[in-house]
Amino acid sequence: MLKILYIHQYFTTPQYSGGVRSYEFAKRLVARGCQVSMLTSDAFFKPESHQGLNRSYQVKVDGIDVNVIHAPYSNRSGFLFRVFAFIKFMFVCCLYAYRFRKYDVVYVTSTPLTVAVPALFLNKVFNMTMYFEVRDLWPDIPIELNIIKNRFIKFCLKKFELYVYRSAKKVVVLSEGMREEIVKKGISDEKLLLIPNASDVAFFDSCMKKKQPHKFELDAIRQQAIIGLYAGTFGYANDLSYVVELAKELKGRGANFSFFLIGDGAERDKLKKLVKSYNVNDVVKFLPAVSKEELVGYIQAADFCISTVRNSPALYNNSANKFFDALAAGRPIVINHEGWMKKSIDNNGLGLVLNYDIGGSAVKLEAFFSSYDIVTGEKRIKAYAKSHFDRELLFNRLYQSVFSNHNIN
Repeated sequence: MLKILYIHQYFTTPQYSGGVRSYEFAKRLVARGCQVSMLTSDAFFKPESHQGLNRSYQVKVDGIDVNVIHAPYSNRSGFLFRVFAFIKFMFVCCLYAYRFRKYDVVYVTSTPLTVAVPALFLNKVFNMTMYFEVRDLWPDIPIELNIIKNRFIKFCLKKFELYVYRSAKKVVVLSEGMREEIVKKGISDEKLLLIPNASDVAFFDSCMKKKQPHKFELDAIRQQAIIGLYAGTFGYANDLSYVVELAKELKGRGANFSFFLIGDGAERDKLKKLVKSYNVNDVVKFLPAVSKEELVGYIQAADFCISTVRNSPALYNNSANKFFDALAAGRPIVINHEGWMKKSIDNNGLGLVLNYDIGGSAVKLEAFFSSYDIVTGEKRIKAYAKSHFDRELLFNRLYQSVFSNHNIN
């Protein structure tokens, strides 16, 4: 039996909020006969039976042995608090990792980059095969956003990033843009494996059969206005002020659009004040973060999903779950940036690409939905999702390229 240690600081399941990529992959590895132990924090993974416990614990989830390290984290917290959370998890994770020193493989997924440290410990000291998954380009993003300013720290982080890539047997990337950027850093393209996020069409379809009270609430609004949905982090990089500005412009034009912002983050209170100052409380609504299962109902009740980032090239290569979830529901995705997603949308009729000109973007959005055919659009988008981002398809690619190369006793 192949023994895999899977390290993901922000592991979660469909019963809680957050992306479920690691859960879906780990669950499938177990089904293939592998023993999977997950090392994670209690940032998002908080089963009810352990709520309020300020300690680490173990729990089994769909065959996955989940080891939860107490390392409080909130995307509402300041930069220094988050850095402390990264460092705490890194050190405690190294202590936990020692228990798994006789495992065959360590598969670690970022961010942050510090999660690579316990994997490197096992790789260098116990010769365990290491695979590294890049979800976001660190330290490129915090450096380009001017969050990390110290030259020496920048130098050290860039050197460490390359050391991680070179130490890994393979580096899994989530977008073509990420692959191109890492190749520019001197890493061989042969070492890189592209496995994007997935569109779980079957999961979304099954959720449609369940009773979703809030869905009918949105459906009522949908009769009067076109609903745009954002679900995710309210962070600096996401720049949700763009959505508020867009809502203001559309309202001023007399266009019937409403936006629902689902989630939490450091920018939430600031955004609420902006909504109030622009007098768009009637067309911009805030909802708390919900589980993936609940989120499906909201997405299916919306007319389109929206994903925004600050105008920074380092952010254009992201592989946002919002993009893939929209496709899984057959909803057009609206973004405001360049990159691989723009090409996919433009080339395959998956939605609309706006820019940072709010006035022009409002006109473009209104024109798009004045002639958009929902029925044919849903069929086209779902078909594309199934052929390009099906979960089983992507897992099989990962399994054949990574885990099948190891002997299972």
